[in-house]
Amino acid sequence: MAAVADSARSGNWLGMDLGLHDERGALIADGTERPEVGDAVSDYAPCARPRHRAPHLQCRRDGRPVSTLDLFDHSFVLICGTDADAWRSG
Repeated sequence: MAAVADSARSGNWLGMDLGLHDERGALIADGTERPEVGDAVSDYAPCARPRHRAPHLQCRRDGRPVSTLDLFDHSFVLICGTDADAWRSG
C-alpha cells in the first residue's frame, strides 16, 4: 500500500500541466487568491484569474455551444457576461 501511495505522483502532472501560471507580465491581477492545492505537481484547481489557464466552461457563441477553451488563439480574448456592453464596444 505504501508503494502504491508513493507512486501516485509518478506520471500525474495535471497540476503542473494545467496549473502553470506566471505572476509577472503585462496582465493586471484581479485581487483574488490563487486556489490552494495539496500538491502543485499533481493537483489542479481550475480558476479564472489573470495569468492562469482559462477553465473549460460551455457557453454559446452565435447561438451554438462552444467551450471557452476554443475561444483562445493568438489574439486578445475578453470573456464577459451579457451585461458588459461597455467592454464589448471598446
